[in-house]
Amino acid sequence: MAAAATSCFVVVLALCLLVSMALMAGHYYGRAELVAGPGCSRLVRANPLFVQDITVRAAEEEGSGASGLVLYGLAEIPGLLDDVPAVWSEARRVVLPANSHKEWVYFLNSGSQIEVNCSVEPGTGLTNPLRITIAQAAGKVGFTQWSEEPSVHGTGAVRQSINSSDDYYVTVSNLRDQDTTVTLDFRISAVLYNTSGAEYACSPSPGSSGCTYRLPILGENVAVLSSGLKQGVKVELSYGPRWIVYFVGS
Repeated sequence: MAAAATSCFVVVLALCLLVSMALMAGHYYGRAELVAGPGCSRLVRANPLFVQDITVRAAEEEGSGASGLVLYGLAEIPGLLDDVPAVWSEARRVVLPANSHKEWVYFLNSGSQIEVNCSVEPGTGLTNPLRITIAQAAGKVGFTQWSEEPSVHGTGAVRQSINSSDDYYVTVSNLRDQDTTVTLDFRISAVLYNTSGAEYACSPSPGSSGCTYRLPILGENVAVLSSGLKQGVKVELSYGPRWIVYFVGS
């Protein structure tokens, strides 16, 4: 009787372990589509016990050569280059339909800064109310809550110092009942990871099988996904399960 109970307990424990690992691999370490915006330097981590490789694929319509997309593999978490940030500017002319908004996404590490200057073009009214918002992805709760009060009448600027590494949405909202044309000047100072010690570097070609960095089961290896300063690129990030662990667990 005791032997049967012990055997049953072992089976249940093994099944629980297998299910938990499957959930971790299939849910937590599933596929993700994201935008590697200009100046992206995103740390990608995974538990090497459950994940054997990290793969990045560029969208077919995007050109990885123009975007400078690179997947780096490193034996340990690299440091941030706080003292030598990448600095660049972007100029945009945008037509905003009435009661609409437009947004751009940037992945920024802690210590980065972003400034957006906005001006309404002559002929569309210098008192058009606009709202410029820089919101962390975790706090992106919807356009209606962003648009309660206008922040720009004619001309204006917003500045944001980044305290937490994450995706940040820059949103310009037209709160008026008529179309508005605006000119935007972005100035971004981005803190990047130091990838000079990378043991792996690969630029995925659009439509190809992508770049795959294999993780040793022992160690603290990580990946860094980076892009150039000229344009962003849509990518698919996926994790390959370490099947031997599941077989042992089962």
